[in-house]
Amino acid sequence: MVVRFVISSNDVLHSFALLSLGVKVDAVTGRINELVVFLGKEGLLYGQCSELCGAGHYGMPIVLESLSDVVFENSLLGDF
Repeated sequence: MVVRFVISSNDVLHSFALLSLGVKVDAVTGRINELVVFLGKEGLLYGQCSELCGAGHYGMPIVLESLSDVVFENSLLGDF
């Protein structure tokens, strides 16, 4: 499944990094960055913010859950 991320920031520079996907993109104030990735499997993908963007922000965890189309649609209907 192809997923499109639209990334921006409203305060300081952040660096959105999903290491398990091998991607890293900056979130810049006043700009929109786009990232398109192919997710070949379901499950949890882990990453982190990898910039010194504020106190306690470095290494801030990012978790992405990849679901199949059927599971996602059922979760919208409350049958999860």
